[in-house]
Amino acid sequence: DTAVKSVLVRFRFSDITANSLRWSDGTSRDGGQTWAGSWIMDFTRRDSLADPLLNGPTERRDRCTFPRIHGMDAWLGEWQGEAILASGDTVPARARSYEILGGCGQMDFIELGQGGDAVKIYRVRTFQPDLDRWVEYRLDSRQGIIQRLEGSVEGSTAVLETPESESGKARMRTRWTRIAPDSVEFETAERSASGGWVPLWRLSLARED
Repeated sequence: DTAVKSVLVRFRFSDITANSLRWSDGTSRDGGQTWAGSWIMDFTRRDSLADPLLNGPTERRDRCTFPRIHGMDAWLGEWQGEAILASGDTVPARARSYEILGGCGQMDFIELGQGGDAVKIYRVRTFQPDLDRWVEYRLDSRQGIIQRLEGSVEGSTAVLETPESESGKARMRTRWTRIAPDSVEFETAERSASGGWVPLWRLSLARED
């Protein structure tokens, strides 16, 4: 049977109080009759951070120890550099990536530009063994919608794309051309009506001391 079957994804929030909650995921390959989960997150409220981009949890508790979950570890930390926008303008850029879920995932904060015109991007990703691929959810302050990307990480390169729609064309792609201890380079692009990729921005970042 070579037919492509849909995979349903759900998020469940439970045990909600004024200062805590539990968030779990689930995937179903039989139309929602049965569900398999890959993570559970327990949240508690914390004091506000002065700068949420460059401050965050540093505690590491390795719950996920299989090698592929650490394929993006070189990206963890604080970065600064520049971004080339679709307009051709170059703006300052900075980023922060840190572990979540006890080492089972990563969360990124990226800022392109400065002040009120800055573009802010929030991303969370993990490797899902049941799908045999990396899965990332991203929110762009300019678009205001959450997008899901999937893909693979091979050495110092990675490609994550929006899953193909009914038209057979992915809508967004993030391609990492360099993931090294001291520098990273990646590009985010949109699929055009003609089928090609149109870069939204290219980032070149160096690790902050």
